[in-house]
Amino acid sequence: FPSHDSRMLHQQNKELNNLIQIVGKLLIGGVLGLLFVTYFNGGLLLKVIYGNQVNENSVLIFNWLMVAFVAMSFNFIFGTLLTAGGFMKELNTIAFIGVICTVFANGCLIPSFGALGCAIAAVVTQTVVSVLLVVFAKKRLGAGLNISAALLIIGFFIALLFCKWGLSFMTSLYNYSLIID
Repeated sequence: FPSHDSRMLHQQNKELNNLIQIVGKLLIGGVLGLLFVTYFNGGLLLKVIYGNQVNENSVLIFNWLMVAFVAMSFNFIFGTLLTAGGFMKELNTIAFIGVICTVFANGCLIPSFGALGCAIAAVVTQTVVSVLLVVFAKKRLGAGLNISAALLIIGFFIALLFCKWGLSFMTSLYNYSLIID
C-alpha cells in the first residue's frame, strides 16, 4: 500500500504541476499582454474613461497599478492552489505579512510621493505576497511554474516589446500614428 499511495501522490503532483503550467501560461501571459497594451495606451484609456481630467501623473499611477496586477495574477494561481490544499493558516499568515508590508510601504511612500507612492506600495506588497505564495506552494506541494513555462512567458513579453519597437520604427519612417504609440 505505501508504494501505491506514493505512486498516486506522484501522479497527482504531476497532474497538479501540468495544470499550474497551463493556467500560469494563460493567466500570466494574458496579464502581461494586458499590461503591454495598457502601459503604452494608458493615457488614451484613461481619457476615454475620465475625459480631460487625465494628466501625466494619473497615467504613471495607472501604469504602476497595472504592474501590481501582474503580481496579483500569481496570487490568484497560488492562493487558489493553497486554499484548495487546505493551507488556511499559512495563507492567513502570508496575508498578515502583506498587511504589515502595505502599512509600512504606504507609511514610507505616501508622505513623499502621494498617490504614486500608494501605487508603488501596491506593487511592493503584491510582489512580496506573490513570492511568499509561490515559495510556500513549491515547498509544501512541490508545485510551481517550471523553467520552460517561465522562459516562455518572459519570451512572450520580450516579443511584445520587439513588436512595439518595430511598429514604432515603421510608423516613424512613414509618419503614421498607431494606437500603440
